[in-house]
Amino acid sequence: MVKLKDFSFPGQHIMNLVVMALILGLAGYMIAASPAQTITFFYIIVILSVVYGVMFVLPIGGAHMPVVISLLNSFTGVAAACGGFLYDNKVMLTGGILVGAAGTLLTILMCKAMNRSLKNVLIGSFGRE
Repeated sequence: MVKLKDFSFPGQHIMNLVVMALILGLAGYMIAASPAQTITFFYIIVILSVVYGVMFVLPIGGAHMPVVISLLNSFTGVAAACGGFLYDNKVMLTGGILVGAAGTLLTILMCKAMNRSLKNVLIGSFGRE
């Protein structure tokens, strides 16, 4: 079993923002690209998303993990709501909205209880004074 400690480096926030901008830019370009290029852009976006996910979660210390779990839970609710909208499924849309809203509210309350701002949580400023 490998134990990882929280890890951060100078400029990590900028790197996270650059990777997210790349993902969004490639997704926008993929919409306009020809179908033959689409699969290549899809795999690049998947790889960049994994990198972003790891870099987002890496600097988290032990006490901050429940905040991140709640935040990621709210993200899954938003994704389910988008899926419900896409498939025109009212039950999935409603369930996704409920999970996303509950996760967001819990994240905000936990941030206030830990004396952290939601902005710091969203850009990955965990474990810093």
